[in-house]
Amino acid sequence: MQQRVLLAGLLCLLSACHFSAGARKDEKTGLTLMSHGLSCQNFLLERNGLPLTDKDIRYGERITLLLENLSGFTEKDGLVYPGMQLDVKDDKGVVVSSFTDMLADVSKSGVSPEQARGLRAAYQSGPPEVVPGRSYTLSVHIWDKQGKGTLDATLPMDLRFPDTTGLHTTPQGITAIRIFMISDSGRVQQGHVPAKGHVGINFQGLKGFVADSGKVFPGGSLAVYDSTGKALFNTGDAFASQTGGFTDTQVKEGLRITVNMNPHLKGIKTIWKFRVWDKKGQGSIETEVPVILD
Repeated sequence: MQQRVLLAGLLCLLSACHFSAGARKDEKTGLTLMSHGLSCQNFLLERNGLPLTDKDIRYGERITLLLENLSGFTEKDGLVYPGMQLDVKDDKGVVVSSFTDMLADVSKSGVSPEQARGLRAAYQSGPPEVVPGRSYTLSVHIWDKQGKGTLDATLPMDLRFPDTTGLHTTPQGITAIRIFMISDSGRVQQGHVPAKGHVGINFQGLKGFVADSGKVFPGGSLAVYDSTGKALFNTGDAFASQTGGFTDTQVKEGLRITVNMNPHLKGIKTIWKFRVWDKKGQGSIETEVPVILD
């Protein structure tokens, strides 16, 4: 099933651009910071783990906001109590996804001012809340639970369609509306895939499964071959642990098959063959793509 990645935490960061109190906008990314009582000296935006320096954001990519040198929190017995909320709104201002009080566990007992100087929040777009080809706004709200200080970050997201260069799909009883590859360590572009982190494929809008007691039971695998056709590895059934099956809605929202890449494979030209099949019927769908590991 399609997974959204959401992170919230306290951390130490590397310096990036400078932001002081008040309102500032980064013209390259469109990020706007508005502070009232809280201040932030530095920020960093990442796209799939790499610095984001433009407005090119594609569906399924993970966007991370890192804030450094935050100050202005009210101390109580030497501790501060930060709060954080992340919202995604559509082009009409309607909230389609919301994560409230993301630091509830961290700040329940308070943290030192030094620990609260670095905060991060991340969001990975996915169904059913957002769809490619539409515009959204990512908003991060930080507040002082012991005072009145706030800091708001907003980022416009015109979610473009992912690159599908080289994907060849053969449906046999099972069909998908959209299929694309994704990586958490960089962008998959024209068959070039980062040789690190998690890499996989998303099948969205799947249909054609035989239902059993209101559930469907897909299998899924990835087989990788070198340029000579030699098998390098096979994941086996990626959904073997899902013995209770999926709802039809979950399958339509998306199934993902991922692997953890080995950096030693860098530079190798490979053929990846993804397959999803119906454990209760005869249908299947296969996608083959040539991959160069960068």
